[in-house]
Amino acid sequence: MPIRPRLPASKTPWPMKWIALAIVAFIVPYTFLRLHYAKPGPAYEPNAEAEKRAADPAAGWARIEVRVERPADPARVQTGLEPTAKISTGSGGLPAALPEALARASALPTDISAASAAAQGSAPVAYQVLFTGAFPADQQLADVLVFQRDNRVVIIPQSEPAEGGLRARSDSTAVLLSVPAGTLKPGRYAATLVAAHGSKQWTLEIK
Repeated sequence: MPIRPRLPASKTPWPMKWIALAIVAFIVPYTFLRLHYAKPGPAYEPNAEAEKRAADPAAGWARIEVRVERPADPARVQTGLEPTAKISTGSGGLPAALPEALARASALPTDISAASAAAQGSAPVAYQVLFTGAFPADQQLADVLVFQRDNRVVIIPQSEPAEGGLRARSDSTAVLLSVPAGTLKPGRYAATLVAAHGSKQWTLEIK
């Protein structure tokens, strides 16, 4: 039987040489382009970014589920909110401390023409706020969002387009807001009822 000649140990088969050359031809330009166009600064670290967001004070806001009603006789409801808190008018729009992402993209009431709330409340009893909001004629009340962080409470009325493109007969809407019993712990709170032009502000004490 004829004996097949063996390649010397130091010799590399031609196919292997071409593969090695192809790898080198790819790695060298790739390394150059990566170093040339890479953004300066530390690399993006998803875990570190998530921890940073969690440590952001804005993350401390908590959504409060509330009951929203349209009272037939607002004057009768108001008698149950005494002694009433001293309510002042501040700048309009969302407070700077509240991330806009927490509030759905929706039109705020143009103004709060009237607002009543008790100056004191009891933790085992629901805390109520009565207000009248003015919305654009083509908008109607959709919901009321309430957020709390530490001793701050922010109330954000939300509107949506009127059904069928109809225009409301009145631009004023009376709303009774009830924060469930046990939600607000004993302490003093600064409350803000948000409107586009002139938000309402008051302090309350829960015992």
